[in-house]
Amino acid sequence: MTACASYDTKYLYLKPYVATYDTTAKKELDEGNNCRHSDLFFTVIMPMDQYREAAVIPFVNKAYATSVPEPRDIALEKLTSISIHTVQPYNAAFPAGADITGNCIFRRDTYSPADSVYGSNKREMDAGELIRDLSQSGYFYSYYRQYYESATSFSFSLKEPPAGSGLQQFIISFETEHHSRIIDTTISFTLEP
Repeated sequence: MTACASYDTKYLYLKPYVATYDTTAKKELDEGNNCRHSDLFFTVIMPMDQYREAAVIPFVNKAYATSVPEPRDIALEKLTSISIHTVQPYNAAFPAGADITGNCIFRRDTYSPADSVYGSNKREMDAGELIRDLSQSGYFYSYYRQYYESATSFSFSLKEPPAGSGLQQFIISFETEHHSRIIDTTISFTLEP
């Protein structure tokens, strides 16, 4: 006996959306707002669009299948890396254009992203764990379907404070297994140590 064909829905990653939050004020920052390092929090939403393929008519009769697998949302291309770069000088260790990924604490929700903006219940991880986690099949949230066809999300904060108060902005970049790059930039805001 054989199982029926998989009815997984394949998705392509679209441009991510990065929201910058002040956890004390419990609000998303606007361009030019101020925020203390200890209150800074970023949420990255990665929307996806359904990949449409031409229909294939099978020559095999599958009427004798014993079970139908649960359909899943899966990414057509797996993410292989994430990098976060400074736009302005951050501190002595991270001048303008530096890769600051190692200075980040990444978090993934263990329940629903509906509470992720200021929520707790997050699992902390490094960049490698985040990429493995994002690449898991069927791990996209239906919560975002009111905005996007499918999406996944995570958050991050910075371990080390900046050298002093100043304008900051960051570039978040993902690379896929086929060397595509997906990039977004945070708003420009004043970060205080």
